[in-house]
Amino acid sequence: MYSIASYGEMLADETRVQAYATALRATLRPGCVVLEIGTGLGFFALLAARWGAGKVYAVERGDAVATARTLAEHNRLADRIELLQASSSDVSLPERADVVISDLRGVLPFLGDHLPSIADARERHLKPDGILIPQRDDLRAAIVEAPDLYRRKVVAG
Repeated sequence: MYSIASYGEMLADETRVQAYATALRATLRPGCVVLEIGTGLGFFALLAARWGAGKVYAVERGDAVATARTLAEHNRLADRIELLQASSSDVSLPERADVVISDLRGVLPFLGDHLPSIADARERHLKPDGILIPQRDDLRAAIVEAPDLYRRKVVAG
């Protein structure tokens, strides 16, 4: 699971956050239902509710869901955001979503059960004409040698 500092680093990634926010805003319709998988602190859930979603289901396995709940309350959006501490594969929603948004990359897109979670959400939680964000992902890799970075990120943990 991520630390609060890690969530802060993710939110500071302006390119990533802006891409998701732009896609979310372009797909939202007034009153639509949104499912965010791996909501973390609930940033995209908050945006969806603020931008007109009628209901947002925000799913997070980790304890960050408590902070997300506090943020939803302080932003007066708790009435439209339902936070669920669970894996999206383990939840049953009372309705299908118009939009499913997920940023489950973690260290790598293939880490853990990220891809099966998205496939399950598309199958069980997304309306037939719903929109999945992202609709695709590109993975690029390059071999590098960075012993100082490795020690800071991996060895020091």
